[in-house]
Amino acid sequence: MNRTLTRSTIFALLLLALCSPLHSQSIWPGDINNNGRVNGVDWLYWGLGNQQTGPVRPGASLSWEAQPMGSPWGNQFPTGNNYAYADVDGNGVINMSDAQGIATNFGLSHGLGVPDNYPTAAANAPAITLERGEPTAMPEEIAKVGFALGSADRPLENLYGLTFVLEYPPKALLNEGLYFATEQGLFMGQDGNAPRVFIRNDSLAGRAEITITRTNQVPESGYGEVGKFFLRFSDLSSPTLPDTLTFAITKVMAIDAQMNTIPLQKSSMFFLLGDGNSGNNPILGPCPPTVAPVCGSNGVTYLNSCYAEAAGIFDYTPGTCFGPCVDPGLINAAAVCPAIYDPVCGCNGITYANECEAEAAGVTSTSPGPCAASSCYDPQYVLSSAATTLDPVTGIITADIPSTYDPVCGCNGVTYNNAYQAQASGITSYTPGTCESACIDATAINPDATCLSSYNPVCGCNEVTYANACRAEAAGVTSYTSGPCGGNSPWCATAIPIYCGDFLAAETTIGAGNNLLSYPGCSNTLFQGPDRIYMLNKTTAGDLQIGLEILTPGLDLDLFLLADNCSQVTCLRSSTTSNSSTNNEGILLPDAPIGTYYIVVDGQYASSAGNFRLEVSCGYLYCGDAVALSCGQPYSGSNANGSDDVSLYGCDGNIYNVENNGPEVVHTFTTTEA
Repeated sequence: MNRTLTRSTIFALLLLALCSPLHSQSIWPGDINNNGRVNGVDWLYWGLGNQQTGPVRPGASLSWEAQPMGSPWGNQFPTGNNYAYADVDGNGVINMSDAQGIATNFGLSHGLGVPDNYPTAAANAPAITLERGEPTAMPEEIAKVGFALGSADRPLENLYGLTFVLEYPPKALLNEGLYFATEQGLFMGQDGNAPRVFIRNDSLAGRAEITITRTNQVPESGYGEVGKFFLRFSDLSSPTLPDTLTFAITKVMAIDAQMNTIPLQKSSMFFLLGDGNSGNNPILGPCPPTVAPVCGSNGVTYLNSCYAEAAGIFDYTPGTCFGPCVDPGLINAAAVCPAIYDPVCGCNGITYANECEAEAAGVTSTSPGPCAASSCYDPQYVLSSAATTLDPVTGIITADIPSTYDPVCGCNGVTYNNAYQAQASGITSYTPGTCESACIDATAINPDATCLSSYNPVCGCNEVTYANACRAEAAGVTSYTSGPCGGNSPWCATAIPIYCGDFLAAETTIGAGNNLLSYPGCSNTLFQGPDRIYMLNKTTAGDLQIGLEILTPGLDLDLFLLADNCSQVTCLRSSTTSNSSTNNEGILLPDAPIGTYYIVVDGQYASSAGNFRLEVSCGYLYCGDAVALSCGQPYSGSNANGSDDVSLYGCDGNIYNVENNGPEVVHTFTTTEA
């Protein structure tokens, strides 16, 4: 095997060092090979000197300044450097705290410096292999890449460690978006001693330095998989990103236990840039319209990272600053975290390599393991919320959220002050109450649960009435009692279950009783006609739209929306338009909190009885799946598989139209001519 000595690269430094006594030499903490720069090579030295001991360095610190060595240690590296240089913190033992010291001063330099010797490999040298899986890079998703060394016909002899530079398009990864996982039994850990891995990633520069080293002074021969890289892409909104993302190892130095260099062939791989913009939003300012909100370290929420960086904010976390999930004051890009993969799922739906990485991102709540596929957070909901406003020039999203404390437990396990804060934060489902109480299990919240439409009301431990036990359990409620909260009442007992998206085409008040006479807060009029009462369990975030179409000619009916309180009529909204001009009534409750509502169709007079249609919609107009159109090109499609979230569009202030009760399909297009 072809080997070269790295000793020659620091020969000049050794001559200088030998000209003066060791005790008078200076140590720059972290620059173990004393070449004037702290980088991945110094971690190789650390790995070889691990657990060695010697004299404590007087007045030692990690401050980047020349510090007297004091008494030299009794041994030295094969290159001639005294082991005292590897005692970065000066406490008399080479251990993990010294490796952290290298991380603290990584990239710093002093003096003129001597370049490290990254050898050139011959065509027959062992190679590095990068095994990419999925070929497409998708915004904020993780790609798994296998990392192997050598082969059966080109094994490595006496490998102790290696350090290399990985270059990629700037801003393709998050700053904390590069991790490595290894384990005992793989190459470089076949004897049961897994190697240590150190990563220094700079997303803005598109450059990472990675060191993998053994720590027991025993080299290993062979070949095979060493571990796996986990690459977490950014939101891929930077306009400078090419269509093909190339990741290339541009420098590599491998050593044996005598610090002889072992040439390795470099490697590269590429990803095709995925569609970070679904084409569903107008182009805003200098940045693309990708809806991927980030919370900046300045406490400002931006539409995506491009807008954050355009504002000079380079430290940010996926999610919004509106809720308690991300604390911008805790975002710490300078945090030194171990390069180990012990994944946790952040409350913002992002998988972090370990708890330290999550904390450094300002994430306040995590759960063990990587995030599973979930619809709990949807960035489109941030913009759809009536509480938020987007500045089309700066990309800044602001929120006007009521200060009322009426807590809800989000499906992400975070308690929000109220439903409006949860919805402005992009949370699609939640339950009234706190996540900290034993009453609610956030992991059991399931807005898509299949439940019978029977009306057997139960009162949840969170004081919310549910149509039946199945609905309570789907809300994550852990216990409940029979009957509505606050006790039953004659009008509650007659309620008919109705669900989001329902269109009841043949309803009537004929034969119904006169259960409600008045609606305090909405009307001072007495209603003596028969009434029809419906109970709605709203399970997802969004606007509540209720439409009434009167079918009986000349009949005047009115529409009321009541709160979940069977013991007292609490009117939230009403529509009492004179039906001499229209046969429709409509109620729109923007950002209607998830929970239970009662809908009443009533008439003023005893003779006010007849037939009607009733429609309920509970969502936002969802643009995340918008189908793009091109000017001048015909399009043929169907709304058969569209959403049924909206019936009222409010373009002309009309909230009475109940004719749009079918599924909707959203399209987008860009005008190319005035």
